[in-house]
Amino acid sequence: MADFYTYLWLRADNSPYYVGKGQGNRAHQSHKHHRPPKDISRIVLQHWPDESTALAFEMYQIDFWGREDLGTGCLRNMSDGGERIVNLSEISRAKMSKAKLGKSLSREHRAKLKEKRKGRRPALGMKHSQKSRARISKSLEGNQRKRGKCDSELTRRRKSESHLRRFGLA
Repeated sequence: MADFYTYLWLRADNSPYYVGKGQGNRAHQSHKHHRPPKDISRIVLQHWPDESTALAFEMYQIDFWGREDLGTGCLRNMSDGGERIVNLSEISRAKMSKAKLGKSLSREHRAKLKEKRKGRRPALGMKHSQKSRARISKSLEGNQRKRGKCDSELTRRRKSESHLRRFGLA
């Protein structure tokens, strides 16, 4: 029988900064956007008899403490928890993949997704407007870091040699 639990990662002042659901060693592993505390005494585990109870308590904890990104609390969680489909079999994954193959989202659905993502991610691949570019340029005035300076010939050669060694070309 699998041992499911919820965990809290605590700051030095004992306020939580992340809530998760796991089993095995999950509470002590880094996540995509978060790292566990170095002091393992600041990891609080709560064991549950089954996964659905653990997921429900994860959602409760996130709701109780609130999320930083929504301005409702202190947690760095990027979701409300509990919503992931877990432990799908290879057959289920293949069926889901086949069902989506060749289908595209309607314009209406894409617009809804776009609206939902607003403010969550950087505008990768987007160009700044002239107004934004002028504002950025003004904010960088007086920044003298490497302005008009070039590396010496010796430095350029060293960088080139390092690059060639790094990629096994030398």
